Amino acid sequence: MIKLLILIIVGILSFGICFIFFGLYIFVYSSGDYEGIVYALIILLIWLFFMKFFFNLLDTGKNYKKPLFICLLISLSFGVYTYFLEKDLHIKQVNTRINLDKFAPFIDFNDPNLELDLKDKITLHNPNLASIKSDFKFKDNPPLIDGATALYPIYAAFVESIYPSNLKYYPCHAEDSVAKCSTTTGAYENLINQKVDIIFVAGASNEQLNLAKDKNVTMEFLEIGKEAFVFFVNSKNSLDNLSVDEVVKIYSGKITNYKEVGGKNATILAFQRDKNSGSQTMLEKIMAGKKLMQAPATNVVDDMVGIVKSVGTYKNYKNALGFSFLYFTKEMVKNSDIKLLKINGVYPNSQSILNETYPFVGKFYAVTLKENKKESVKEFLEWLKSSEAKLIIQKTGYTPL
Repeated sequence: MIKLLILIIVGILSFGICFIFFGLYIFVYSSGDYEGIVYALIILLIWLFFMKFFFNLLDTGKNYKKPLFICLLISLSFGVYTYFLEKDLHIKQVNTRINLDKFAPFIDFNDPNLELDLKDKITLHNPNLASIKSDFKFKDNPPLIDGATALYPIYAAFVESIYPSNLKYYPCHAEDSVAKCSTTTGAYENLINQKVDIIFVAGASNEQLNLAKDKNVTMEFLEIGKEAFVFFVNSKNSLDNLSVDEVVKIYSGKITNYKEVGGKNATILAFQRDKNSGSQTMLEKIMAGKKLMQAPATNVVDDMVGIVKSVGTYKNYKNALGFSFLYFTKEMVKNSDIKLLKINGVYPNSQSILNETYPFVGKFYAVTLKENKKESVKEFLEWLKSSEAKLIIQKTGYTPL
């Protein structure tokens, strides 16, 4: 009877440890994700299996102390492992992700009278956009546009300034949207495949240039603005500055510890982005032909959106190093999650971008196909050279040319 009581108590304890640490812990700290329940059910099945095994041992009179100890050890191991796993998973993620709905042209989502299905738009101005009242307006059939996530607030403001309000713009990911936001990679693909007329993006990667060549089309680039490409660390990191050479050596794998660049003794965890994204292409240009080190898969962020609040996103470890464009990082710096680094002693801001004393300044473009002869495209490109377009770019938070 005592043996049976001990068996039941230890069995319940083992199950409790597993359930609490390996189930509820995940459920609570993953903001209600159901994976915790799944883990708990798996542990329940394991526990039932072990209990059946122990009762069989008890019935046969065999020594049950050793397997019972093993069961308890396994349970504790699951608990300890899960604690550190979850501690890692819930490191503050720094996410340059922006809510694109916030910048939908002609829609103010804060308007209490706005129909939820958006069939009847109540407002014709989004206060989050730096749109203006322009004398130039498209009456119908304006160019279909697309672009990088980082630039959506700019070209959405263009749309609200010179496009008719009765066309479909929301959601921007819809195939039939007049002003899509397919990210840099998707925008280039849509332009090259002649699904859109104009895209607003950073410079093309070699793969994107080769794709255009394979499709027998010629891309034409109109420079419309510039932006700082910035590197950042956890706000508690003592590092304040990197040289251009140090950046190259870090991302080529030659420098691996912060103490080599004036910081504390800690391994540098350098995150990267997915290939052909605007920021990854910019990093490749900075590397100037030097081979990038292989980034661990969990350190590669999917969208731009993703390399500056938590992976599948940059993770803000104390030893993490990330990169993005300045526009994306401003809110995170304000919230003291990250710290922007000086490069060659120069801090990235509007002044250092304008005079290009900051070393990593990238241009962004309105890109069209030479083969596209639409009059509306020519008119849009001409308007982009105007003071009105430059004012929108500046009011949005970028630096016009």
